[in-house]
Amino acid sequence: MAHVKALGSREKEKSERTGLSTGFVILVLVALALALFYVRFKVEELRVGYEISRNNRQTNELLKQKRILQSEFMSAKSPDRLEQSALEMGFKYPTQEDIIYVEETTVADGKQ
Repeated sequence: MAHVKALGSREKEKSERTGLSTGFVILVLVALALALFYVRFKVEELRVGYEISRNNRQTNELLKQKRILQSEFMSAKSPDRLEQSALEMGFKYPTQEDIIYVEETTVADGKQ
């Protein structure tokens, strides 16, 4: 009977060690999963940071291009520039013969 009792206590110790190691393995797996999620979120944070930086750089370049285009537009619509362009295209200043006078007429209800 002592042999049976000793065998029973060994099996109990073995099952306790197995339970302990299973719990330890589960704990390690949970810790590993949490670590992987943490790394994944940090990588995503870096990716989004780079994308924001790239978008900011592109926004600055577009704003610079907008300022250049606005400057060119203001220059192109200046009266001196319009006059120069018109003369280059063959326009000329009107002469007295080119002017047509229109008489002012009165409409039937008395308004002009």
